[in-house]
Amino acid sequence: MNTMIRVGVRPFYAEHTFPYGLSRSGYFSKREAEELSIYGHSLQGLLDNSLVPLNEEESTFTREIASGNCQLHLSKLWKKYMLAISHSKMQYGFIQKKLITE
Repeated sequence: MNTMIRVGVRPFYAEHTFPYGLSRSGYFSKREAEELSIYGHSLQGLLDNSLVPLNEEESTFTREIASGNCQLHLSKLWKKYMLAISHSKMQYGFIQKKLITE
């Protein structure tokens, strides 16, 4: 993949949300999971301002995510990741009825 966005310092696994891995989550293709693993920490750092954009593509990424109008491949992928996180946090509870005995 041709991109000027820097590679992450370490692989991005997102194990807090996907304990069995990104590729086994059912949300991403093998290629997408691999790209998230490679670039995930950099993308996350750019968005939480722990990394400063070094080039135009990184600046474009932050602008596109903020505006919601994504054209870059990694912007679309990160948006898909954020959507997957929001879906994976859904929890369903059971209503427990009390048994009334008289």
